[in-house]
Amino acid sequence: MYLLYKEERNYFIKNKFNKARKLVLFREMVNVNKELISILTFLDDRENAYHHLPDNMQRLLSQQLDHLTTYHERILMRYDGKVTTQMTDTMAEEVDEGNKSLTDLFMDSYDYKEVTREEWLSLLPIVSHIVEYNQRLEHLDRLVESFFSYHNSDD
Repeated sequence: MYLLYKEERNYFIKNKFNKARKLVLFREMVNVNKELISILTFLDDRENAYHHLPDNMQRLLSQQLDHLTTYHERILMRYDGKVTTQMTDTMAEEVDEGNKSLTDLFMDSYDYKEVTREEWLSLLPIVSHIVEYNQRLEHLDRLVESFFSYHNSDD
């Protein structure tokens, strides 16, 4: 959809700005989806190392991914017009607290020798991917919010 929209011609100058706004939004949607796919692929490739982690870390990883995918789904449904609510403060706190607790637990697991160095290094990229996915979702949410609050519905 992004590529088709990108190739579409503009016949009027005023449509050029509308198209540019949508292109930025669509490009970010594609990038966020690619980030999610890379996280899931990474987890699939390192499934054995994931199952050797302590139970609390496994639970926290899955909870954080659940929160983030729910957040992602809400953003996409909001863009489609199926949901009109914005992210509530409790949802934002859950996502931010999950991110903070995930990174703290990950760092503490190495400090307190709960996991070996090899296990820790093999899962370091997944934690960084999850943090980056969270940041991209926040950016996408701001873009969608901006799109609906500052632009006409016919854009």
